[in-house]
Amino acid sequence: MHINTLVVVLYMITLFVMAIVSARRIHSMEDYAVSGRSYPAWVIFATLCATFVGGGFTMGNAAEVHVHGIVFMLAIAAISARELLVAYFIAPHMGRFRTAISVGDIMRQAYGMPAKIMTGLFAGILCAGIIGIQLRAMGFIFETFFGINQTIGILIGCSMVIFYVTLGGFKAVVWTDVLQFAILALALPVAAILAVYAAGGPTAMLAALPPDRLDLFAHYSPLAFLSIVAYFLLGEALAPPYIQRLLAGHSKEVQRAALWAGFAALPLGFVVGLMALATLALNPASQPNEVVPFIVATVLPVGIAGFVMASMLAVIMSSADSFLNAAAVNLVHDVSKPLFSKQLTSKQELWLTQGFTLTLGVASIFFAISFENLFDAVLVVFGLWAPVVLVPIVAAIRGYKGNLTVFLTVSLSGLLTSVLWDYHFGIGTEISGMFLGTCMSLVVFLVLRLKFKSF
Repeated sequence: MHINTLVVVLYMITLFVMAIVSARRIHSMEDYAVSGRSYPAWVIFATLCATFVGGGFTMGNAAEVHVHGIVFMLAIAAISARELLVAYFIAPHMGRFRTAISVGDIMRQAYGMPAKIMTGLFAGILCAGIIGIQLRAMGFIFETFFGINQTIGILIGCSMVIFYVTLGGFKAVVWTDVLQFAILALALPVAAILAVYAAGGPTAMLAALPPDRLDLFAHYSPLAFLSIVAYFLLGEALAPPYIQRLLAGHSKEVQRAALWAGFAALPLGFVVGLMALATLALNPASQPNEVVPFIVATVLPVGIAGFVMASMLAVIMSSADSFLNAAAVNLVHDVSKPLFSKQLTSKQELWLTQGFTLTLGVASIFFAISFENLFDAVLVVFGLWAPVVLVPIVAAIRGYKGNLTVFLTVSLSGLLTSVLWDYHFGIGTEISGMFLGTCMSLVVFLVLRLKFKSF
């Protein structure tokens, strides 16, 4: 156990050093938000993957596979499809936003300043909520692996994230993401392979599983399955941290990185599913949220177990840091500056954003500790991202020029459809309001464009 702990401590010291080195090159708001826009494809690829491989992708999906079986492994493949769609239909058009540093900047070019402010506010709230989810997952990791109280674990992990994000901004996030992705990309497959081997190999593992885990529709109807696929495909699409990464390099490099991320998402999701199935085969009485702890405790040798423990922290921290940086940038650059401080210099805006980063991080600790139902609350907000923002921002990226009326009409139609369906008309059905709301916003946008040819 001491060796495993030493591995984790060395990982956290490395993050600390990387943050200090990164901070020496932060001189302006653009440095803090997108940091030079000249990252090569392999760096953008690593930080893209590290961002979407968070606590939900690993522990959350592993728990679902543990309960529902291989059908959920197929649903995760929608994340791969999402990244491939971004590579082919979004990334090639990002070159027209060479001065943009946020989601709001893109929306302003298409719909005007009020749309920038509204999008920035919604994006900031979304990101702040996701940080809270990651922090609760971080507390669970510290409690499970090290026996540390969840609250203390949240304070330790979040303090580290706040330190390097506040100090080094996007540059620190990117380079720590590269390290974190390298760790998780090595550790998760090793853990899965050893777990399957401990279960007797693929054939023995499948034979030991309950039959319903191999039945595609034992737990989900085809319609419910499609609803889950839609959530993976749309729910996180073009969220603020991903937009930052698409702005961080030249179009060809960004497209190449998104393409690689699309191909990488599929095996990463498959590896997570294998870990869950192996755990179920080895211990049918295991709990869904015990997949990774069970493998670390019973399957992995000393040293490798520490490496996997570090990878689970990397999984959480790589998403938390991305959303923390994006939240601060959105709330300062897209909301506060246009409303209150239009005359801010780049240096002053940088200092204000660093202050917001620190404040948001501390506030996220408070909410993560105080509210047990934070996950459900944030899922509601997260499920509204696609109905409200996805269609307008895709249109803007692909060159559409509209106005505030179009933005409000499209966004409100998606919002109202999603909320009314989830809380009134669609209660008890297997179709999500997020999917219907996104479809409605798309239909309204196409009708407006057809009616007003000048769009």
